Amino acid sequence: TKHITLEEIYKFDLTEQSLERRNNIQRQEVFTIKYDSHKKSIHLKLAEFIKVLELKQFGDDLFYIHVLLKLILNTHSTAIMGGLGRFDGNMMTFVKPSNLKLIDRSLRYVETLLSRNEIEYDENELIDMIFTEIEQASHEKKPVVYTLFDKKLKDSSV
Repeated sequence: TKHITLEEIYKFDLTEQSLERRNNIQRQEVFTIKYDSHKKSIHLKLAEFIKVLELKQFGDDLFYIHVLLKLILNTHSTAIMGGLGRFDGNMMTFVKPSNLKLIDRSLRYVETLLSRNEIEYDENELIDMIFTEIEQASHEKKPVVYTLFDKKLKDSSV
């Protein structure tokens, strides 16, 4: 049985220090989102690119504003992932299993790919393989879903 350590939990730091730490790791642009409650607008900024979304029709209803922002960000990330070829059908296969939800998703996607190819598998063996992949961090080069699928495909053709 694998246990989540405090070290793993602390990786999800959302404080100002996390932004500094990320900037020290590798130089990248910072994407900012700001809500202007007076003008009823959301300002999206990346480098020199600024997009202002006018939200006067929502008034002060923050629920609708949050839902709209979530839809915009989800649509954007889905389009980016599609452009990078990280889909297989309706599965976003480039999964970095860094938490339990993503570990479960990786397992389900590998099971789907194996079933599509009529390859038998043992779920416990797949779970062990996922944790091995996480420990080896080999999913940095290739999505863990395909790493495991490729291994099982080789095993079944022997």
